Amino acid sequence: MSSENTTDRQDRLLSMLEQLLELTTSSVSFMLDQAVQQLCEVLGADKVDIFFYDPTNETLVSLYVSDTPLGRLQRSIGMERLQLANGGSVVETFLSGASSLNNHADQNPDELMGIKYGLGVKSHIASIFKVQTQHRGLVLVVSTQPDFFSLQDLHFIEAIARWVGTVVGRSEIAERMEQEPAEQRTHMAEELLTIMVPVS
Repeated sequence: MSSENTTDRQDRLLSMLEQLLELTTSSVSFMLDQAVQQLCEVLGADKVDIFFYDPTNETLVSLYVSDTPLGRLQRSIGMERLQLANGGSVVETFLSGASSLNNHADQNPDELMGIKYGLGVKSHIASIFKVQTQHRGLVLVVSTQPDFFSLQDLHFIEAIARWVGTVVGRSEIAERMEQEPAEQRTHMAEELLTIMVPVS
């Protein structure tokens, strides 16, 4: 990639981050839906998901997915729900907490058949998001082309995942504050401040 193209890509990524930060007064659903659509466009990906962990049945569930042909195909073949017991790269990323970049996912013998052949994924990047210290889900970006993503793309997704964790955490605390008696709200406000100000 030429230096001119790299600069243009960096400008587009920065512009997207600025747009997401301006959505802070919107509903969580709206913000996350906008995030997957914008990520897909700015990275030129075939699909972007935000998976949430469902502890009741040990499953990662794609609650937000880009409105693209591959996103629609994923739902039609039932790949929007991933059982932890079945393994695969997405589950491994969530369990390990380590971000992943694989530009030849189709060559991974441990990858799920539905990912490799059902969706035809060849490249993907993924990063978990946390609420405080708890792993709550991950952001996944995929392409049907090999050698599609760069380390710069991975670092960008890591920043987006941190933003997702902040948005989800703030929303959950705000919801709890509405339901709790007034005397407990001061403590919750302190929790909210902790989430909003990242620890260095």
